Amino acid sequence: MKGKEELGITDIKLNSALLELLVMKDEFLPAYLMDKKYWVTILLSEVSVGELFALIEIVFI
Repeated sequence: MKGKEELGITDIKLNSALLELLVMKDEFLPAYLMDKKYWVTILLSEVSVGELFALIEIVFI
């Protein structure tokens, strides 16, 4: 994430075990202004819609 281009992001609250796995990938970052133990920032341009929906389903199950 270099430069000053705008990025589409969203934050999602997950269990800490899943979050630890996701932040190992480049498209997931520890949430900037949220509790980094439970929240992850997702770079929307880097994940598929299916992957995003799968994470949202995990939250509500």
